[in-house]
Amino acid sequence: MKFTITLEIQPSGLFGVPENTKTVLPAGPGKFRGDIFHNPTLTKVGYGVLSQYRSEKEAINIKLNLGKIKANLQDNFIFMELEADTSGEAYNNAILILNQFLQHLSLSMKRLFSYKSLLIEGEENKVYPLPKYFTLASVTGYNLKHLRNEIENTAKVFQLSDPLFDKALQYYEHALYLFENRLNWINFESTHFKYLIAAAFLNLWKAITTIIGDPSKNSDYQSRYKLLGFDYNFFKTKLEYIRELRNNFDIAHYHIEDNKNKIDKNFQDARDITENTLLAYRKYLSEGKTFFKK
Repeated sequence: MKFTITLEIQPSGLFGVPENTKTVLPAGPGKFRGDIFHNPTLTKVGYGVLSQYRSEKEAINIKLNLGKIKANLQDNFIFMELEADTSGEAYNNAILILNQFLQHLSLSMKRLFSYKSLLIEGEENKVYPLPKYFTLASVTGYNLKHLRNEIENTAKVFQLSDPLFDKALQYYEHALYLFENRLNWINFESTHFKYLIAAAFLNLWKAITTIIGDPSKNSDYQSRYKLLGFDYNFFKTKLEYIRELRNNFDIAHYHIEDNKNKIDKNFQDARDITENTLLAYRKYLSEGKTFFKK
């Protein structure tokens, strides 16, 4: 059965058509006046240069042969025709090819390209639903007694500071920021989705090693954890396990196989270990002990 998959490519401004609130102009040297603002209040009170969109005769209109898929690119809309048994199979095959194409186009243009799925159309103009990815359940549970206690406890220790702890907290916060926002930023089907979890995981490792040391930089890597009250079993089964994941599963070094599921399944463990390490170091500092060397 023949299907046509329609998608919208971004950034649209590169095609000479509107792009959100950006001013779109032909590329080239020149000086352009920006919008006029009232300085004291930063209220917009006038326009600068306005967008100059492409003319009809300049519009991108290219027929492409992408392997077994015939495509037509009109401005930033791409129409991909292919044979498949089901609409789902057609969509998956089209997305696989389009991702590969856009990765190469990004390299050629030195700009990031992405897409938004619009339509799946079969023979006789039959329209099929787009695949939908959603979270089955998203729940926030609260324990006000626990929250109240932690707020009061945090007020007693939040001013504890040293260069290592401050940096570790920044890495930890950024890891949570990436992990908790990835579904808000990127479609689950995007190739970038799996790399956000890897980036989050890497920042957890940075937070841990800022405190307990990095084996490639700190000679006391195998002794710092003892000062925090951890035993050798914690070092071997927790810290070293996280280091193994970091080294071997497409986090710090390239890896040909897709290990997203491995990273996903172990993220919570890595998070627990990071939190235990940072809490132990905060307790260490609260006891008036000297902070570790940088």
